[in-house]
Amino acid sequence: MRFRLLWLGLMPLLLAFPIVLLSLGISGSAQLSELVQGQLNSNLSGAQNYLRVVQKELQSRITDLVQSERVTKLVQEKTARHEIDQALSATLRGSGFDFLLIVDRNGTVLGSSSAVSDHERVPDSYVIKQAQIGVASSGFEQFTLGQLFALSPARAKQLIAINKDSTVKITLLNAAAHFPLSVTEQDAVLMGGLFINQNTVLIEHMREIIYPAGKLPDQAEGFVGIFVDDQSIVNSRLKTLASDAAILEPDLSPNDYSVTNPNRYGTQKIGGINFGLAVSPITNGDEKMIAALAVGFPLAPYTDTAWLLLAIVSTMLGLIMLIISITYLNAGRAIVRKIKDIIEVMSEFGQGNRLARIDHIQRRDELGALAINVNELLDIITRQEKDQISAQQVISDEASRRRAIFNSVTDGVLVLSEDGQILEANPQILRMLGYSEIELMRLNISDWDSNFSSNKYMEQINQLALNSSVIETVHRRKDGSQYPAELSISHAQWAGKTFTLMLIRDISLRKQQEEKLKISASVFTAALEAIVLTDPEGVITDVNESYTKIIGFEKHEVIGKSSKAIGFTDNDVHLFDQILSHLQVIGHWAGEIELKRKEGDTIPVQLKVSAVHSDDGGIRHFVAMFSDISLQKQQQLRLEQLALHDTLTQLPNRQKLNERLTLAMATSQRSGLYGALLMLDLDNFKPLNDEHGHAAGDQLLIDVAHRLTSCVREIDTVARLGGDEFVILLESLSDDESVARQHALHIAEKIRSTVSEPYLIKSGNAHEENASPWHTCTASIGITLFLGKELNQNQLLNRADIAMYESKATGRNYIHFYSASENFR
Repeated sequence: MRFRLLWLGLMPLLLAFPIVLLSLGISGSAQLSELVQGQLNSNLSGAQNYLRVVQKELQSRITDLVQSERVTKLVQEKTARHEIDQALSATLRGSGFDFLLIVDRNGTVLGSSSAVSDHERVPDSYVIKQAQIGVASSGFEQFTLGQLFALSPARAKQLIAINKDSTVKITLLNAAAHFPLSVTEQDAVLMGGLFINQNTVLIEHMREIIYPAGKLPDQAEGFVGIFVDDQSIVNSRLKTLASDAAILEPDLSPNDYSVTNPNRYGTQKIGGINFGLAVSPITNGDEKMIAALAVGFPLAPYTDTAWLLLAIVSTMLGLIMLIISITYLNAGRAIVRKIKDIIEVMSEFGQGNRLARIDHIQRRDELGALAINVNELLDIITRQEKDQISAQQVISDEASRRRAIFNSVTDGVLVLSEDGQILEANPQILRMLGYSEIELMRLNISDWDSNFSSNKYMEQINQLALNSSVIETVHRRKDGSQYPAELSISHAQWAGKTFTLMLIRDISLRKQQEEKLKISASVFTAALEAIVLTDPEGVITDVNESYTKIIGFEKHEVIGKSSKAIGFTDNDVHLFDQILSHLQVIGHWAGEIELKRKEGDTIPVQLKVSAVHSDDGGIRHFVAMFSDISLQKQQQLRLEQLALHDTLTQLPNRQKLNERLTLAMATSQRSGLYGALLMLDLDNFKPLNDEHGHAAGDQLLIDVAHRLTSCVREIDTVARLGGDEFVILLESLSDDESVARQHALHIAEKIRSTVSEPYLIKSGNAHEENASPWHTCTASIGITLFLGKELNQNQLLNRADIAMYESKATGRNYIHFYSASENFR
């Protein structure tokens, strides 16, 4: 007992103290992680802001250079190549770039500061593309060493001498801007690039900004690096890092970054020291990750401080718990002595001494009251033991008899007297009726079964027994609810009395199943959808009336035949085998198919097929349901026609034109063939409306639509945008721009000539009877070529629209190319 008390006294120190320490450690670790992550997030934001500032500065510089008179003259005056190279080399000094290039609209280098070969073409560049459409831009880009020869051959040779692999990725920060067309007619772009690989000046300046001297505790060194494929291409120098390059662990690389959560945080050893790192993706203009930016600092100063604080708090808590334990031990010694006396008496009683009691109870405190209560408890136990011995045999005999009679059956069992009173009831019947055993013993069978009455019980029992020993009835539970029951009645004689034995079975589940079968039969018969039942091989076993109405076959004509031969067309016989294979694996199939009716015509149906499995998991049969969707299909086609075509001319509308133009641009991208977009506007349409009325104007628009359609090929598209404005989309003209231009001009001239022929007009105004029934209408046409997806749809339509208005401004009935300098009549 003393040892237990000692254990209880020291328990706060031995158990609670480690738990408190663990809680403090976990809480402190979480707080430290939150603190470190917050600091890392702040450092990462600073590094990202620094790169954005550098990017904007390069964009600003390239914009200033492209507008400067010194650089503009190089393009404007068509200076010799070697003079352009010398001028760019002089301009490069102090510009902040590692190289400068001037390229034309095809990407051919016109001049460079880095001795790029004549007629060299620069690799595909997002910033150059942006500059070619008039948007000065800058951004990170990545090229292989092989591609780098088109930008800076000298730097490429240095790097390939080190890496020996022309496919190594080189990361640059590029900026480009288009020369002002108002200054020069040369369609050219000025591009400048800054190498990120091994750019220690950039990375060290970034570290000085993010981690100025003295910012980190214990004079720790901050770390900044840029990684490609987990390998550092440039990082800040560390005293502990043996080599200049660091490697980023895979779990910190944000290769699968998302826009909402792009950053990664974690711990990594660099130069043998644990660093807390924050890593974010560096993306190119297409939002594709090409590199990763990492910042971090050593964790040791923070963890050392945390451990010191934990040690101080732990020492203080340990001293407090030790004082509490000592105080508890001193107070418990007196209690131990009193409890020991009580334990000794209880031990003697447990060993069989029923006279053992606690003597000399002097104190009237809690321990004294406990001793008195223990004595009273021992007296009660002694009396109960005597009573229990005498009653135990009676209870055992009664329990055995009940177990033999009632617990051997699963149905409800009742033993009733000659007047219907309950004498015995097993637990199953109690559960069925919802009564307790005491409540049920007070009742008569007539209280829950209306087939019986208390005064005619035996007469009714005998009458029922004559007809059948098993009857179906309805029982009413205690809560008022009812359930169907099956009664099995027999009689027994005992001690000169007749007893009735009833076996009662709840048949609710059987009745529900019977009702479900009836409902299923009625649903099968009355369903509006056609229902077909087949065996696992697809042989029809039954169909409903809706099937005969939809397909036309009578029931006796299809039962016993394969569903492949009934309903499926010759072209869709293979579909039956596919559906059957799918059902055997998945268990269900749904879709739209065409079925052949008895008359030989076909109808579209929405078909759903499910497999019904047996208890062993095998397929018992298939249930197929389908409905005729011919009307829905017709309505869908009418809606599509209304949504995508002009209601007056039945030509494609703007939405349909956008779909065709998207497809044409994709086709041009794959085939390399030019396409053209023609914008056509009728020149003197309004006077026709004013003179002859809108009905005459509508008739003219319909005639123009017919003439336009007759002038183009089947692969081309004629659309009406509204009013008297039409658009003609010409596809697959030629892979040569000049040939494509001639084809487009030929078709436009054909359209212009056809549209200008006279129209027979039926005047809608009664007072115009003497007016001429012929009307002459001309068209102004604007043309623009396109190749692939160099321009978006809005830009193409805008160019064609501008060219069309140039035609009108020239004098109408003209054809004008967007990029041409003359009109064609």
